[in-house]
Amino acid sequence: MNFLRRFFTRCRIRALEAKFGGPLSPDVVKRMIETGEQPDLSGRVVEITPFFASVQDYVGFAERMPLVQLPGLLNAYFTASCEAIESEGGMVDKFIGDAIVATFGAPFAQPDHALRACVASLKMQTQVSRLRERLTRDPATWPAISAQLRVRIGLNTGLAPVGNLGTATRSNYTMMGDNVNLAARIESGAKSWGVWCCAPRRPSAPVGRCSRTGSCFARSAASS
Repeated sequence: MNFLRRFFTRCRIRALEAKFGGPLSPDVVKRMIETGEQPDLSGRVVEITPFFASVQDYVGFAERMPLVQLPGLLNAYFTASCEAIESEGGMVDKFIGDAIVATFGAPFAQPDHALRACVASLKMQTQVSRLRERLTRDPATWPAISAQLRVRIGLNTGLAPVGNLGTATRSNYTMMGDNVNLAARIESGAKSWGVWCCAPRRPSAPVGRCSRTGSCFARSAASS
């Protein structure tokens, strides 16, 4: 009986992942299986917080590290970073080279999605810092440049179309639009502003109750 239950549960998980176009976090799968709630995968416009992160000076890493080690470094970085995102209920959308694209507030509604994204960004910095320390303690395996591993993060909150995009044989659940593009630009601009985590300070793009700290530039809801 337990074998059959596990078998049918796994079939349901595969069916759900097929709808989204890729693996889902355990929390999302658990919610859908336990509650029977099915997210709307058709195109719709909702308020979300897009989340973009990338390795600072990734080109330098690629040029100065042995190519055979680069996938291992990226996989360690992706694992640490995605744990932070998923711990706050975010959904990892895709990986683009060294970049991580994630969504808070979809496919399931999260009234506090902006706050969750900001907290996840600080958790990610902690995770990457710990990873950097582990790499530094193993100089026989990882080159000296590993000590320079840092990640920059850009957040934004606003209305955006979300849903499954692709063809009849290949698709994935994603987001698009100006507010998503702005989050990507904020991430790339964080270097110029001298911060590791960056979000707009404007009422139209709140980031919950997060405040401005040494590592995060964000608007406080209390001041809006």
